[in-house]
Amino acid sequence: MITIENVFLSVGLIALCITIYRVFAKNNSGYLLTWLQNFLGVFFIFSGMVKAVDPLGTSFKLHDYFMEFSKDGFASFWTMLDNMKLSISIFLIGLEVMVGVCLLTGYWVKFSAFLMFALNLFFLVLTGYSYLSGFCISEQLILTTIIIAFLLLLSSMIKEDKKRRYALLFLLVLIGVVVAYCKASGVCMLCEFTETKMKVKDCGCFGDFLKIKPWQTFYKDIILTTMSIYLIWFINDLRSFKTIANQRIIVYFSLVFVAIFMIYNTFMDLPMFDFRAYKKGVNIRTQSQVVKQPVIKNVFLYKHKQSGEVKEFEVTSLPKDMENWTFVDRKDQIIDPGIPAPISDFKVYDSLGGDLTQDILNQPNEAIWIISYDVDEINRNFIENTLPKLMEEYSKSKKTVYFISNKPDKTIQEIYKEKMYYLQADQTVLKTIMRANPGVMSVKDGVILDKKHFRKL
Repeated sequence: MITIENVFLSVGLIALCITIYRVFAKNNSGYLLTWLQNFLGVFFIFSGMVKAVDPLGTSFKLHDYFMEFSKDGFASFWTMLDNMKLSISIFLIGLEVMVGVCLLTGYWVKFSAFLMFALNLFFLVLTGYSYLSGFCISEQLILTTIIIAFLLLLSSMIKEDKKRRYALLFLLVLIGVVVAYCKASGVCMLCEFTETKMKVKDCGCFGDFLKIKPWQTFYKDIILTTMSIYLIWFINDLRSFKTIANQRIIVYFSLVFVAIFMIYNTFMDLPMFDFRAYKKGVNIRTQSQVVKQPVIKNVFLYKHKQSGEVKEFEVTSLPKDMENWTFVDRKDQIIDPGIPAPISDFKVYDSLGGDLTQDILNQPNEAIWIISYDVDEINRNFIENTLPKLMEEYSKSKKTVYFISNKPDKTIQEIYKEKMYYLQADQTVLKTIMRANPGVMSVKDGVILDKKHFRKL
C-alpha cells in the first residue's frame, strides 16, 4: 500500500544514493545540505510528474480552492483565476518539475532553491488554510500568516549570508511567538476541529495517485518548507552536479517533455495512467459497497439543572432522573473509522429525478455511456459530426446508449430524440469518471469495459 510515509522513505533513499555518489565524486557541499538538495529535487520531480498525468484533475482541484476563497472576499479576483484554472494548473506542474530538475542537476541552483522555497511556502499557506479552517481560524491569523510568509520570501532574497540568516532567524522566532500566543489565548482558533468546516478536504498534492488526509498534507508541507529554509540558509554553499554533462540540455529537454506530456494527457487523450476509482476494468456496483462499516459511539451531553454540571452519557446509560437534566448537545465518537467504499457518490437520475443507478449498473448487455461533465462547454464538433456516425454504428449493434450530463441539453435531445436515454449526475462525479468533455464509456453489468476521449473516436 502506497502511503505518504512510503513516498518520503523512497525519495529519501534515492536522494541518499545520489548523495553518496556525489561524495565519492568529491562534488558535495556537505552531507546534509547535499542530501536535502537531492531530496527536494527528487520529491518535486515525482510530485510534478504524477500530476502531469492529469493536469485537468489539478485544475478541478484549483477550482475547489478558488470557489472556497471567493466566499471569504475578493470574489471577482478568484473568479478571474478560476477562468484560467487549466492554464494555472499546467504552469504550476511544469514549474514544479523544472525546479526539481534544476535543483537536482544544480543548474541555476540558487534561483531554483529560491523558487523551491517560494513554492513550498505557497503550498504551506494553501494547505494550512484548508486544514486549519476546520478550527474556525480568525481573520487576524490568516492576515498574520500571509504577512510572515511574504517577509520570509523577501528575507530569502537577501544575498549576504549574515543578514539573510538574521532575518530568517527573527521570522522563525516570530512564528514561534505567534504559535505560542495562539495556544495560550485561544483567539486564533475559535472552535473545536470539525471536519465538515474544512475548506478543501483533498489538496490534490499527488493528483489521484495518492490521497492523503488534510492534516498529513499540512505537516508534509511544514517538513518540506523547513527543508527549504535550510537550503536558503546555506544557499551560497549549494553546488552544481558537475559530473552531469550538458545540464542546460537536460533541464530544457525535461521542460519540453513534461509540456508535451501534459498537453497530450489534457487535450489529445485521456490520462495515460488512470489512478481514479472509475478506471477501466472496475465494477462500479461492487466498488460502491462499504468495505468495513465504521464503529461510532453516540455520546449525549446533559446539564444538571441544580448544580450546572455538564456530563456525558451513552445511549444505554441516560440519567434516570431525566427531569433534573437538560439536553445540551450530542457528539459522535469514532471508535473505528472503518473502510469506506472506493466509489460512494455514483448516482444517476432521469429528468423527473428518479434514481436509475441500479437500472444501468445491472444491465447484462453492453451499453454505451456518453458523458459530459459540463454540457454548456461540450465539444460541439463531436456532437454535430462524430456522434451521428457513432449512433448509426450503435444502432446496428443494438446497443443501448445513455447520455449522462450535469444538466439537460435541449439541443442534443432534439437532434437525437428517441435514440438515447438522457440522464443526469453530479458534475463532480462526472469529472471524476471522465477527463474529457465528452467522453465515451462501454459498460456491461456494471463493469467498465473501455473509456475513450472524444478525439479518439
